Amino acid sequence: MNNENNNSTVLGSTTPNPVPNPVPENGVENLGSVVNPNQGINNTNGVNPIPTPINPTPVTPEPIPEPVVPDVNQNINPSPVVNGGTINNNPINNNVPNIEPTMASQPVEPSVEVPAQPPVAPSMDAPIPPQPSMENNSVPPVVPQPAYTNPQTINQNTIGTTPPISYEPEKKPKAKNNNKILFIIIIVLVLAVVGFGTYYVLKYTDLLNNNAKDVTITTKNLEFNMGNELSSNVADYAEISGTEYTNCNVDYGNIDINKAGVYEYTVSCGEVKKSGKITILDTTSLKVTLTDVYKVKGDDLDVKEFAQANTNYNYEFVEAAEVEKYLDSEPGTYPIKIKVTDNATNKSVEVDGNLIILSYPLKGFLTCSSKEQNVENYSAKMIVNEKFAILNGGTIANAYGNLTYEIYTFSFTDEQEFTKLLDEYNNSGTVNINNITGNTEIDESKKTITITNLRKNEEVIAEYGADNLKSYDTIKKYFNGDPANNTQGLGYDCKYEKKQ
Repeated sequence: MNNENNNSTVLGSTTPNPVPNPVPENGVENLGSVVNPNQGINNTNGVNPIPTPINPTPVTPEPIPEPVVPDVNQNINPSPVVNGGTINNNPINNNVPNIEPTMASQPVEPSVEVPAQPPVAPSMDAPIPPQPSMENNSVPPVVPQPAYTNPQTINQNTIGTTPPISYEPEKKPKAKNNNKILFIIIIVLVLAVVGFGTYYVLKYTDLLNNNAKDVTITTKNLEFNMGNELSSNVADYAEISGTEYTNCNVDYGNIDINKAGVYEYTVSCGEVKKSGKITILDTTSLKVTLTDVYKVKGDDLDVKEFAQANTNYNYEFVEAAEVEKYLDSEPGTYPIKIKVTDNATNKSVEVDGNLIILSYPLKGFLTCSSKEQNVENYSAKMIVNEKFAILNGGTIANAYGNLTYEIYTFSFTDEQEFTKLLDEYNNSGTVNINNITGNTEIDESKKTITITNLRKNEEVIAEYGADNLKSYDTIKKYFNGDPANNTQGLGYDCKYEKKQ
């Protein structure tokens, strides 16, 4: 930049005939005076000195800036001093004492005007550029600044100095993944909103079940014996209106059929649900065997007549009104359902009994037993007993009462076979031996199993004949034989037992 003051000269320029200034006592010249270029000045301010032009062409000098007070604590290696000789055809005053030059020895092209530089605070970290040699008045070649400079390695505190050269490649800034994280967050939020909306529509609206409000469910309180499988038929658990039973289901997954207690089940028809209760009865400890009761039409009946003697159980009719109807009915066998409760444990079970209506009162039973025989597939012996009811009254003395029981008695010699059948009885209340099953009694001390069935009278007459079953005498002769007439019969041993 050009200065408007024509009386000033360019900072650092020299006059054609420089006159040496008097040297102060401290050995330092005033800033701007001509000194021996081979001598150095202690530059205490860290400011790059303005070089002296090589060409002695006169230039109008600019005003010299105020001298800067040197820092005596800064140590700069002085350039070598040249005694004698000339620089740019100007004689060098050898009388000037050797002092450190105030200007750098690097020349500046004469055609360039250097504007005045304001004082800059020195930096302790700024490196001192090397001083080129001026021997033989040769101008050092100008070294171009390399363009391959990494700006990341430049010390930002070195103001006014030539930045250091670095040949390291520029590092590219790492790409930020903020956009990726934001995109993931947006996707998660969208999925959450869609999921909540779907859940709300399905649970709290009637868009998919417009008829849900018209469905009614009436559940039942049920009882099942322990160990029995539960039904999967919805109609067994509830009465449903407003929809088909096929549109509903029953949930009883929390019911343990092997453990007694009161459980809850649920019947669901779409969004409409209703709960009910199921009671699992523990019947394993209730070994209940009912006694058949024989009555004549019009007789009275007490429920305790079905009970065995000396029991601690409580008996009651499940349907007492039905029992009254049976007592006024014609001769025949009628099933009676009785609830038996253990007074000690409060456990209960429902069992079936038989109410037998006879034409005349029961007098006793004639039991004919077969000979002992082997049992197929078992290590046991078997005896078959036919038990016939004998009546007291009528036109025929000791007439057959049209009532027969078939009784099988098994005696085991194999301990393992007997134990297996005993476990079966304890779990289900009955056993099956060669397809023979019925009302079962077990004597563990004797290892015997007794199975009793009430036979249909039509089957008995078809097997043995009506003439052979008229009375006590005809039955005994047919099964036991008649010694007076020298007849063997079927080889059965018949015994009569009077009703107590």
